[in-house]
Amino acid sequence: LPVLINYIQHPQVVGPYNWDFYSLNLIMICAFFPLLIPIFRKLPSIYGILTLVFLVIPLTSGRLTSIPRYYLVVFPVYMILAWWSCRGSQQQQERKHTFIVASFAILLSLGMVMFTLGVYSLA
Repeated sequence: LPVLINYIQHPQVVGPYNWDFYSLNLIMICAFFPLLIPIFRKLPSIYGILTLVFLVIPLTSGRLTSIPRYYLVVFPVYMILAWWSCRGSQQQQERKHTFIVASFAILLSLGMVMFTLGVYSLA
């Protein structure tokens, strides 16, 4: 927690030799931690514990770089996304599915452009 507070209070300046995609790291942290609640409620407890460990371990490293890379392997999050997208009427399911696909397509495009330009912010 002190690392996260320090990261918010004192963001690093981005330069050609010090690239830290600050906003993506914070978005991933803020998006994945609230998903712990439905994971603990809807899935077996071992999935909740696994998710908690996978989310906390990168925060203990002292730096918050590469958070998206570490968080993309937390598979119970995708199980909850699948459960969430299958709820509601057919029209709601289609909207949720479109939202999820569009979000991942945008992130894929961003990652591909950054890789092509030589900005390795996720590594």
